[in-house]
Amino acid sequence: LSQEETLEKLKDKLQEEVNEVFESYRKEDTVKLQEELADVIEVIDAMLYHNNCTLEQVLAIRDKKKEKRGGFEKGLYLESIEYFDK
Repeated sequence: LSQEETLEKLKDKLQEEVNEVFESYRKEDTVKLQEELADVIEVIDAMLYHNNCTLEQVLAIRDKKKEKRGGFEKGLYLESIEYFDK
């Protein structure tokens, strides 16, 4: 495949694997969930490689965003924010 075709196929594959993650959640199958999450990571790994990125670069970006916006560990969900002009 060409570089462009490879990236398109990887996007399709990522969508397929994410759908399988959702299906594992629906079935409440934690063993299958782990397998599907491993597949998602494999596809992401390939996407990083074909986009000349490293996992370390992406994780550093994640860490900065998490520091600014928070993470999902506590199970909190922000529905909206109101801004007031002064």
